[in-house]
Amino acid sequence: MRQVIYSFSFNGKRKDYLYCDDERKGKRQIYNIKRNLLYIPGKVGAFLTSTNTDIKIIEQPVFIKASNKEELQKLKDDLATWLITAKPEELIFDDEPDRIYYAVVDGQLEIEDFDGGGEGLITFICPDPYKYGPEQTASFSDAGTVNVIGSVETYPVIKVEVKQDTTYLAVSDGENINLIGTPTEVTQQPYEPETRIFWHQCNTTVGWTGTSTIEGGTNKGTLKSNGYAFYTDDYGTDTGWHGPALKASLGSTLQDFKIDVLITQKGKSGQTGSIEIDALDVNNRIVCKFLMTKRSAGSQANWARLRAGNDAKGHDIINERGDYEWVWANFDGILRITRKGNVWTAYVAQIDNKGQHHSRRLKEWHDTNNLYTAPIGQIQVQLWQYGSVPTTDQRIQDIKVFKLNNGTENQVPYVARVGDIVEFDHVNDIIRRNGEDITKEKAFIGDYFPLKPGANAVVVEPADAVLTTEVRWRDRWR
Repeated sequence: MRQVIYSFSFNGKRKDYLYCDDERKGKRQIYNIKRNLLYIPGKVGAFLTSTNTDIKIIEQPVFIKASNKEELQKLKDDLATWLITAKPEELIFDDEPDRIYYAVVDGQLEIEDFDGGGEGLITFICPDPYKYGPEQTASFSDAGTVNVIGSVETYPVIKVEVKQDTTYLAVSDGENINLIGTPTEVTQQPYEPETRIFWHQCNTTVGWTGTSTIEGGTNKGTLKSNGYAFYTDDYGTDTGWHGPALKASLGSTLQDFKIDVLITQKGKSGQTGSIEIDALDVNNRIVCKFLMTKRSAGSQANWARLRAGNDAKGHDIINERGDYEWVWANFDGILRITRKGNVWTAYVAQIDNKGQHHSRRLKEWHDTNNLYTAPIGQIQVQLWQYGSVPTTDQRIQDIKVFKLNNGTENQVPYVARVGDIVEFDHVNDIIRRNGEDITKEKAFIGDYFPLKPGANAVVVEPADAVLTTEVRWRDRWR
């Protein structure tokens, strides 16, 4: 009698008509090692020069249960839709419920029909030849032990919460180190590379005033706050772009600055809308501007425009929708402009629910003719509607403005500040601060080291700058 006692899940799904067939021989490789040998004429045998772990191949006989041939044909279509994926997905067998393979199907699948169903052989390949356990976590202050139970080394993500400003942050296993920033020498002093001089969480419009500095449309309606974001349900009426605008003073003027704005721009078919933020000088002239616009009611694309100068005279540092139409669709993220000397930088990124930046664009432009050098003294915000076209869900949640400082040769900048979260992601070779990629801050001597099977010491320095440390990893087996 046919044994059909277990099955598997793939890409987060399983099929109640599919079973692993134990009557026919399959193959689930334990390991696939490739030895590279050097042969020398006149020498007996060979020298082992290196060893590679090759892909893993899984050949799984399956049985498909169907009541008739017509149903079987439909199940074949469903099987193809389920199994053919663009990238490796999770593969979990019922007889190994605590092990996860990452696989894609390969070759062809032919189903032999017979009464009661059909049978065939599914071939999976695993470009990553290891199988994984669930994510594990260890938490401590500045030093602790991480116990890895897998049979091979694995790469961790080490998250550090900072309680004191520091010019460097290092993680180590006692033999290897990963490091951002620079420790200060006895003759050096730390300094703030940037000083926040304005922060508004858009929880009220108190302190904001009306404005007449409007480009490309008209100032209509009323800007409101719901307690955590600027929004409006009153855009007024007009035939072109129109909507409410307000401005606020920074309290001082800035020559070198960084402006960070968190926004939401999410639209559906049939909707358009635009968010605009301008930095003004003390004479109400636009020095730079940010826009995130859903231009077309028939497209999901959002268009980012970050510009030095105004509409009449300026330079677009970023003016695009991203690499693909969907990259910045349903945008929930950050817009940033910095100016230091005559160097302008623009940055756009989505932010996921873990706080990590993705779908990023970073561009730099040198104002070699010094055309856009006026100090900024005000921030202006506006939400736009086009004609009577229904508007997107568009909100401004947070605005920060920083003064950029210059250090001397005897000063070292802080690389992490109180409250910062720094992640050393040794899985993807990335270092993040508050979700943003700061890998450029990595020291040359830094190494994305793995954890070995058994007990691993993990130490974070400087100890007095560390509030908590969390290490995440997944055990791996051949």
